[in-house]
Amino acid sequence: MTLSPDKPFSPKKIPFFYGWVIAVVGTLGIIMSMPGQTVGVSAFSEHLLKAFNITRNQFSFAYMVGTIISSLFLIKVGKMYDRFGVRFVAGIAALGMGAALIGLSFAGIAVHKFSFSYISDTYITVGILTIGFFVLRFCGQGVLTMVSRNMVAKWFIRKRGLVVGITGIFISFSFSSSPKLLDALIGKVGWQMAWIICGLIAGLLFSFIVLFFYRDNPEDCGLVPDGSIAEKTNESIHSAKQQFTLKEARNNFAFWIFSLSLAMCALYITALTFHVASVFTKAGLTTKEAFMIFIPSSFISIIGRLIGGWISDKIKLKYLLSVFLLGMIISITGMIFLQEGLPIWSVIIGNGIMSGLFALILTIVWPTYFGKKHLGAITGLNMSIIIFFSAVGPWIFSQSLALSKSYCPAAYFCLTVVLILFVLSFKADNPQKGTKSG
Repeated sequence: MTLSPDKPFSPKKIPFFYGWVIAVVGTLGIIMSMPGQTVGVSAFSEHLLKAFNITRNQFSFAYMVGTIISSLFLIKVGKMYDRFGVRFVAGIAALGMGAALIGLSFAGIAVHKFSFSYISDTYITVGILTIGFFVLRFCGQGVLTMVSRNMVAKWFIRKRGLVVGITGIFISFSFSSSPKLLDALIGKVGWQMAWIICGLIAGLLFSFIVLFFYRDNPEDCGLVPDGSIAEKTNESIHSAKQQFTLKEARNNFAFWIFSLSLAMCALYITALTFHVASVFTKAGLTTKEAFMIFIPSSFISIIGRLIGGWISDKIKLKYLLSVFLLGMIISITGMIFLQEGLPIWSVIIGNGIMSGLFALILTIVWPTYFGKKHLGAITGLNMSIIIFFSAVGPWIFSQSLALSKSYCPAAYFCLTVVLILFVLSFKADNPQKGTKSG
């Protein structure tokens, strides 16, 4: 089932290091997953609420359940990635995401077709949306993002942090501009046709790009990471000699500190983004002020990503994790005491640090700590945890508001967990024997 790396062409015959092509198409793969990300779905949410006449809670429930179910299958897909390779798995994921987008565009017809007198149309609608969101989130946010990141990480060792930092800038710009672009597309052709267009691009066009340009390992192509045989002989701070299995990684202390830290970021930032207007109005601020925090945060994120990418090739990764958690502490503290002035800027700066370092750590740490041989299975477990936490985050914050009329209890819970992880992060050492990286 593994496709030959020399077909339809041999990367070794390219006049420059093929890893740079991998960096470009891997970045494009993450960008293509955008319709399956929260930022992509949110552009359609208001249109879906009106079209299907369902409540926001019902819509959120379908989204949460679909996301949670999708997280349960990622370990299995990670093992398939290790066995069959990136082109097969990413190609299937692209086709699946395209099918989900086109299928969701016809959800109204499906509701009508499966309508029964003894079952409420609301239940049928929520059920269909849940199935659609499951496939969309599984293929987009889960599989396509995971394998594209892993592929890029495999092609670089000494330059891994720098490459991830640079590519992250394009990803950040694409994701931050996507809501406006999707909203403009919806305004021009309607939400159904917009999803069909996205589905055709992701399902047909990008699947061909995957089959044509994606490659698993430089070694399979007769090349070496970073493109230089000379560099292969030099010991890198992030080179991994020992190849951990999923079971060995799962029993490692550092795996859980990094995984839970990334998962808590996903929980908090998804919840804040989902409820941002309500969070700000509860604090006596306006919705305009709420949405304005994302613009300056994105600029801080870009700066943080560049600096983090450059410095990550030179320092122990556990210290980068500590900075990442410190950014989360700053943001959550700002949210708890939210008002004009310093608290708002605390949220902006904290979010910028978090988002700048999130993808960087997520991409670099696993091949550095546990090697490349079982990377799919290990990242599959990590992504399962992250996606599960991101799914329950908005629900936890909504329950906090419902029970206490405030988001503060949920925020205090997040702050407590993150403070504990911050202290433990200094013990999240690299398990590679004799390494200087940690």
